[in-house]
Amino acid sequence: VRKRPGLENVGIILLSSVYNKAAYKRSPTSLHGADDYLEKHHISDQLIAKVRRLTAGSDGAAPSGPADKKGSGPADESRESMEEINSRVRQAEEHEVTPDAGDDVSLEKARRLARIIVSDIALYNEERVAEGIRSGNFYRLLESEIQEGRRLFAERVSEDIRRKRDLLQEAF
Repeated sequence: VRKRPGLENVGIILLSSVYNKAAYKRSPTSLHGADDYLEKHHISDQLIAKVRRLTAGSDGAAPSGPADKKGSGPADESRESMEEINSRVRQAEEHEVTPDAGDDVSLEKARRLARIIVSDIALYNEERVAEGIRSGNFYRLLESEIQEGRRLFAERVSEDIRRKRDLLQEAF
């Protein structure tokens, strides 16, 4: 993103793509050039603070509403912003991969989800991925993460789509 003209100084927050409360998680070992990291389930309570921290001291100050508006203090603006963000997050989650979407659309969404899962595995396990590639035992070293990825994929993608192609394996 930063290589595009005019975007050199843009702040980037790396957002995890899959969240499972029961799964073991740890912070990524590298942010791959991003300025900060945020897990999906913390969007509603941490995103605004992270954006403000990234924009502090820059010319892009956070927009504020009209000053003469009655009862629109910082707390009200923050609450309204949080409600708007939460609404957008819920809408986005409703449009994630669903089994009843059209076949081509579902296949493409499943393919995208497979790439995201594989990317997350690589992001959180950089050293083991590199070791697995070097030693030729990639799948054995990451067996538990791959199984967890397959479980998440099966939860989100219909059996019909999964039977047509092994999209997760193709993403590796």
